[in-house]
Amino acid sequence: MNQKDYYKRKINDNIKNFPSYIEDFLDTYYDILSPLTLHRYLETYTVFFNWLISETISEAENMKEVTITTLENLSKKEMESFFKHLSREEINGKYRSQTTINNYKAAMRSLYKFLTVTSEQENGKPYFERNVMLKIPINRVKETLSSRSKKISEKIFLDSQDEDFLNYIEYDYEKTLSKHAKTFFLRDKKRDLAILTLFLRSGIRVNELASLKIKDVDYKNGEINVIRKGNKTDSVLITNSALSKIVDYLDNQPFELGREDYLFVTKNKKGITIRAIQKLVMKYTESYNIPMSPHKLRHSYGTKLAQKTNGNIPIIMTQMGHSNSDTSMLYINESKKIIKKTIEKLDE
Repeated sequence: MNQKDYYKRKINDNIKNFPSYIEDFLDTYYDILSPLTLHRYLETYTVFFNWLISETISEAENMKEVTITTLENLSKKEMESFFKHLSREEINGKYRSQTTINNYKAAMRSLYKFLTVTSEQENGKPYFERNVMLKIPINRVKETLSSRSKKISEKIFLDSQDEDFLNYIEYDYEKTLSKHAKTFFLRDKKRDLAILTLFLRSGIRVNELASLKIKDVDYKNGEINVIRKGNKTDSVLITNSALSKIVDYLDNQPFELGREDYLFVTKNKKGITIRAIQKLVMKYTESYNIPMSPHKLRHSYGTKLAQKTNGNIPIIMTQMGHSNSDTSMLYINESKKIIKKTIEKLDE
């Protein structure tokens, strides 16, 4: 089961626990927002409704009984108390970060905008008009470009390490395995190499890779069609090496895949999950002694792309799927540091 189907199932299982106006909200945005986003919204509303009940702001015994009037009449002070509660609550020895609190606020803003503007009842009006969330500011986390760039640079592939890593997986990794482990590796080797190469030669996100279908590969133009953030369809150029690995993987499949099947599948012909992809990336990179996530592979690609294009913002934005040039600037900032280190070696 791929990510979209997984979260759709979770949404469908959970929605029965919510009031009808939340069902209305969900129905309105079901085909607009991603299943992951909607799932996270429902998680926020679960915390919110349970807080309303625990604070006796609502007299309901469970979430489904929380009335629309409770949300309509919630005071600014009460809503502020909810977010203070979130920031002061300790979860597994840690407190929620400002970024996490902002995500809760964004989910609440979406709900209140729907209830006060987007929704329409039989009388042609929304559920109610007073939007308390308009009075609740989102405190943006201030971080310099240099600071964000530094986070990107931690433990990514530099120079030719990406190529060395792929060669290691192809030729040397199996030498580190037991006979039993080698059997499973060889079974999935071509698939895993195609996945790793695609990450390092396209810069796509892990959810974009997991959602790829056979029909999304354009062999003629060397492109793949992906679903970006916000459910936007996009085409991403990939290298010949990535394309050849995909072809090699598909040509050696023990079963035939149709156009509507997922590109990367398990032995049971089911789409490989995001979690499984994360685990295989960590497994191989740990063996290479530079443990990283799929997101770090994406950063490795972005940094190298910035170097090879001399910091061409439009190219970086297009390939990485950025909607904001500031995000692309992070890779330029980082690539300059790498170039500087290389130049300094000339003095050695």
